[in-house]
Amino acid sequence: MSDCIRWSGSHDPAGYGMTRRNGKNIRVHRSAWIDSFGPIPSGMMVLHSCDVRDCMNLNHLRLGTQKDNCQDAVARDRNCRGEGNGRHKLLVGDVRDIRTGLRTGKPMTSIAAEYGVTPQAIYLISIGRNWKWLV
Repeated sequence: MSDCIRWSGSHDPAGYGMTRRNGKNIRVHRSAWIDSFGPIPSGMMVLHSCDVRDCMNLNHLRLGTQKDNCQDAVARDRNCRGEGNGRHKLLVGDVRDIRTGLRTGKPMTSIAAEYGVTPQAIYLISIGRNWKWLV
């Protein structure tokens, strides 16, 4: 989507534009919504249709629920998985090497120690619960 109006001020660690409102930090897209349409109803979020976190173009913003936001993320393949997750400890190459080790019979506890993760993390990789999208 084009015509984004990008915030040139400060940003939070996730890349959202930040400003101050009533003495508190607030994301700029929420502030722009409030300035134009009034308070954000309880249980609602201001969602971006453009997926540009620091965009404040009102034509790119809409109200929605957390469920709507999650469904958008899945539909647009922008959910935070693997290295896109800010809390990741493993890299794609690590997971491929872990799977190779598992196939050769290397113990999960030894693999976990090698990569600095818990045996549970290795187990979840082994059963396809974590990193299942990586083939």
